[in-house]
This record gives sequence, structure tokens and C-alpha cells, in this order.
Amino acid sequence: LDGDPPRLEAQVHREPAGDASAARSDSPGGPPGGQAMIAPGEGSAGWVVVHGQSLRINEAGTDPRVVPTLEAERRAGRPVENLLAVPLRADGSILGALEVVNRPGGFDDAAEAFLAAVADELAIALRNATLVRNLEREKLALEVMRDVSRTLLSTLNVEGVLGRIVDGLARL
Repeated sequence: LDGDPPRLEAQVHREPAGDASAARSDSPGGPPGGQAMIAPGEGSAGWVVVHGQSLRINEAGTDPRVVPTLEAERRAGRPVENLLAVPLRADGSILGALEVVNRPGGFDDAAEAFLAAVADELAIALRNATLVRNLEREKLALEVMRDVSRTLLSTLNVEGVLGRIVDGLARL
């Protein structure tokens, strides 16, 4: 993706329990703290998350899939002229979308193929990071259970056992 540096956004699809799904934008030019939440189906990245397909728009102002979100981008000082968004897909599920906007001259097949390859690697890295985080949580839970078991086996002091259980739960 040559030329002036386009803005790059990785938007990760989230499905919080009991809440509507949303995507989080972590872009350097994005809102403070990277906390812009968009619903799947909203805007270009939301469209990509819902449909699982790449989206290339070289005249963003005329495409009905993104026109509703263009005004907010313009007000924020980030007008969108063209964009390319591809799904972040790992293990058969869509985690979110990777989006590049405002490339001089627009986007072509080569740019789309390149961004799709980057998105595939990024999705695997995101999935691996999630797996590592989950393993660390499970390891901590097992350590707490081990400590409680050792205390139970080594003493008949109920207060000591309860204190160890409370300390272990606080670590989780």
C-alpha cells in the first residue's frame, strides 16, 4: 500500500454476554482511548463483519453502505474518500475487520490481496493472544485450588482454611 500513509484501523468484533455485538476501533487517529463502538452491520467494518466479505469502495461518498457514517468521520476531522476493509478471520469465525482508508488513487486487486494476507496473520495473532490470556487465567485458578487443597490437607484449622480460600478468590 504505497503513497501517502493511509489511515489503518483494526476493528475487533466483540460479543459481550447479554449485550449487542460491537466492534472496537483501535486506530491512532480514532477517538480517545480507541473506544469507538460500532454494531455489526454499521458502516464498512460492520458490513464486513456481518457478510464475511471484503469491501472495496473507491468513491465512499456514493456508497449507501457507508454514507451514514461518513458525516461523523468528517466532523471528527477524518474525511473518508475511499476505503478497503477485509475480515479478520481465524478458525472459521470472524473476529472483526481490518480497514484502510484514503489511499491516493484508491484501491485495486493487489492492495486487497495484500490487506487480506495481513488480516489473516493479524487474526491468528489475536486468536493466539486470546488463547494465552485464557490459559493464564486457568493456570491461576488451578494454582489457587492447589493452595487451598494443600491447606486443607495440612491443617484442621477451619479459620486458616477459610482465610486461604478468601485469599485465593481475591487473586482470581
